[in-house]
Amino acid sequence: MQLTDQLSQWPAVSPDGKMIAYTRKHVDRIENDKKIYGEDYEYDLFVMDLESRKEEILYKKINTSSFHHWSLDNRWIGFYVRTGKKYYESEHMIINVETKEAKKIEGE
Repeated sequence: MQLTDQLSQWPAVSPDGKMIAYTRKHVDRIENDKKIYGEDYEYDLFVMDLESRKEEILYKKINTSSFHHWSLDNRWIGFYVRTGKKYYESEHMIINVETKEAKKIEGE
């Protein structure tokens, strides 16, 4: 079953099975074919309610496949934001699904 368009990727279902988080290639750069498959392509982080199929953007331009992951209480999504040119140059962030408040995880 397809829930989103073909540009969406890296789905992660919430622990309660009610929502799905995924990334989508950032639309500002779709026209530039060179960047579509390049390692520096930008992604946005989305979440979708699986019952209503309503989607919303949580975080723009995460610059990576993000390795997003849900908290056990379904309230937070952890993800990585690239800070340099290499995939391993990144910061671990969390975002509240309801308020969209994002925080950097310190001490890693």
